[in-house]
Amino acid sequence: DLRPVPGSPWFLVNKLDQDEALAQLHSDAVFIGLIIGAFSLLAGAAIAYYFRLRQAQGFRVLYQSEQEKLAAEQTLLAANKQIALLFEQTPLAVIEWDLAFRVTRWNPAAERIFGFSAAEAIGQDVSFIVPGPVRPVVATIMQALLEGRGGEQSINENLRKDGTVIQCEWHNTSLVDPEGQVVGVASQIEDITERKHIEAALRENEDRYRDLVDNSLELISTYDLE
Repeated sequence: DLRPVPGSPWFLVNKLDQDEALAQLHSDAVFIGLIIGAFSLLAGAAIAYYFRLRQAQGFRVLYQSEQEKLAAEQTLLAANKQIALLFEQTPLAVIEWDLAFRVTRWNPAAERIFGFSAAEAIGQDVSFIVPGPVRPVVATIMQALLEGRGGEQSINENLRKDGTVIQCEWHNTSLVDPEGQVVGVASQIEDITERKHIEAALRENEDRYRDLVDNSLELISTYDLE
């Protein structure tokens, strides 16, 4: 690099040492590398923070979901316990049937009303508690329940284990799955034999009273004619 010296015929020669030039380039490269490294570290830290934040949010959502699931399971468990208590303690006989009308569940009240234990009843066809003359009527009711077209309530004679014939009032419900298919039937049964006897006795007394009144009026009329 030549530079003129003012007021003289001389020129200055600027000589750059190769080592100095390389040292300067090395220094500049190190500086640029440090800057790039710093930016890389900052970018890496930002990305790591972002993913940790997303992970924490995911854990929070998962925790809330698990808590909600646990609460729903506890609610369902409590409801099932209440249903089980109702099944065991209700004074009404509760019987569940499959599609062939075989007993699948039989509660303590059913044992008391019909005289059969759960072990004896489960798996039995409905005919074991239905007298022969009533079976065609019951078969019609069963078919209506399976087809979802009635049969919800009926009063008919039933058999106890000892052979006693009793009068029972039945309330039946078709059990339907989420797809709308009937998968069974649940029945609640009340023994109304005593009530029917009382009603019959009352009707008999009413008939006697009516006959007495009619006969009395006839006697009075006869006496008046005489």
